[in-house]
Amino acid sequence: MKARTLLFLWMLPLALWSQGEVQVEVRGATPGGNVIVMLFDRSEDFPRRPLMQRVIPVKGRQAVHTTFAGLKPGTYAVAVVEDANGNGRLDFYFFGPPKERVLASRYAKGRFGPPPFEEAAFRVDHAPVKVVLDFDR
Repeated sequence: MKARTLLFLWMLPLALWSQGEVQVEVRGATPGGNVIVMLFDRSEDFPRRPLMQRVIPVKGRQAVHTTFAGLKPGTYAVAVVEDANGNGRLDFYFFGPPKERVLASRYAKGRFGPPPFEEAAFRVDHAPVKVVLDFDR
């Protein structure tokens, strides 16, 4: 029993160290609404079913920040929606294009729809990854 406890205590820092994190900074969002920041880990879920999601109120012209921690090493992508009216979702015009501004990591662009996951994807290992997206870019 003592040996198991010692082994567990020895392995615990290794398990914690192997966790990655993604730090997201969003600039240029319009004050008064929300920014929806979504993290994806699978191409088949992008951009509809996020692994994790944060809704952040935009109070002024300063950037908003969030962190997704405890991530397994792998490939991830971020999508950001400027939810200007605060209804918690991306609104679309009748013929399909979004009414609200949308960004993807690596500034990936789609053609007549969302960008492919592979164009927005980045690698997360043990060191924190910082993603900066600017709506005014």
